[in-house]
Amino acid sequence: MKPTNKKLLGLLAAGGILAGSAGMASAATGRDLDGDGIPNAVDSDIDNDGLPNGSDPNVDGGFCRRGPKRGQYVGDRLLNGSRSERDIDDDGLADNSPSESDIDGDRLADDSPSESDIDGDGLTDDSPSESDIDGDGLDDDSPSESDIDGDGKNDDSATELDIDGDGATDDNPSESDIDGDGDEDDSFSEDDIDGDGKDDDAINEDDIDGDGRKDDSPSEDDIDGDGLNDDDPSESDGDGDGDDDSIDDDDDGDGRHDDDDEDDDGDGKKDDDGDDDDLPGGIVGDGSAPADVNGLSYRLGVDETVTFTSATTATKVEESESEDYTYTPNGTAATLTLTEEPGDYDVYELNFTTGAYTRAKYRDGILRQNKAGFFALPPAP
Repeated sequence: MKPTNKKLLGLLAAGGILAGSAGMASAATGRDLDGDGIPNAVDSDIDNDGLPNGSDPNVDGGFCRRGPKRGQYVGDRLLNGSRSERDIDDDGLADNSPSESDIDGDRLADDSPSESDIDGDGLTDDSPSESDIDGDGLDDDSPSESDIDGDGKNDDSATELDIDGDGATDDNPSESDIDGDGDEDDSFSEDDIDGDGKDDDAINEDDIDGDGRKDDSPSEDDIDGDGLNDDDPSESDGDGDGDDDSIDDDDDGDGRHDDDDEDDDGDGKKDDDGDDDDLPGGIVGDGSAPADVNGLSYRLGVDETVTFTSATTATKVEESESEDYTYTPNGTAATLTLTEEPGDYDVYELNFTTGAYTRAKYRDGILRQNKAGFFALPPAP
């Protein structure tokens, strides 16, 4: 009698002819749930219930339809997505083992672009409802989860290029949820974009989006991996820490305060405005705040200039953006106010006697940041 394909597969596996990883080979020894002679590690229907592993909601549990255990229930009664299920394909390798390369036993490697449901729980890996991609009992956004897709590569490893195993590389502009925890990468509630257990604004987090490029690398052009280039005018939170860059004292999340960082936004270009403190202090003009400043200009940084277009209004042009201010003089001092929208405004207090200024940033009517520096008349032409 000619052996069936399934019997032939069993003979090949028993003879060691089938190719496979060393981990699978060692795990296969002695584990044959349905008793058909095919080790679980290479059996396409581990419980012999007629459902291939890739479409079986309980890979290692069911009524055998064929073989020596026909009619018997074999294995466990835990669905693949159960928190108590620790070895979905019963191959002897725990689902969170670095040696486990095919968690649900569907013959697709966990890091294969063709594998869309790593733990075989019926939820695609990029589904917002999928909270435990590799089915190891650890939520994808748990600080204890160090290998979200269960492919044996640590999430913060430079060689891990698809953290959530959804087939979209971490630096792909179309990848909007790098760690697959259901929070969009540019969401205010997402505080650990690459799911490596480090907050995005932590000092020791040097690769926020987990794409293998350091945040301060000249080749890193999208620090938070939200699909917006770091120098895109629409990018308002470069490091994805939930703080708008206008109130964030470390815009690029590289651990250096913006005042001490020569590339605040991490776009690979040195800041044009330098450090406000580079301007020397000293009397400005005659030491009094002019009553009429129409046509005058003042430097609020090395290359940051405010030009007055009337007695009470000024415009600051910085790169491609312009901002409009109102001016109120008061003896030797004056106030510059920039209002972006109700509740969001910046207030500069200028002291013409000392050349010093302070800036207070308010967001939603709440003081979020204070800064001090010096201002001066522009250099003579």
